[in-house]
Amino acid sequence: MNRILLLILLLVGLGSMFAETFYVPDDYLTIQEAIDDVEDGDIVIVSPGTYAENINFNGKGITLGSYYYTTQDASYYRRDYY
Repeated sequence: MNRILLLILLLVGLGSMFAETFYVPDDYLTIQEAIDDVEDGDIVIVSPGTYAENINFNGKGITLGSYYYTTQDASYYRRDYY
């Protein structure tokens, strides 16, 4: 059982080593454009702003986040939504 757990952790770790990070709007103009083009395991970081679009992850296993994801800077939260 311990070997299986160790193998799973190793595979997850190796998978994240090959993940790429992409930025909206620097690399892609829209969030959906980025989602459509990236692969499972990739990360899409969205710059502050308002994005008027409906997004569909199309079953992809990606991470979508703001600059808070990479900086841990709480100023990237929009407090007026709470």
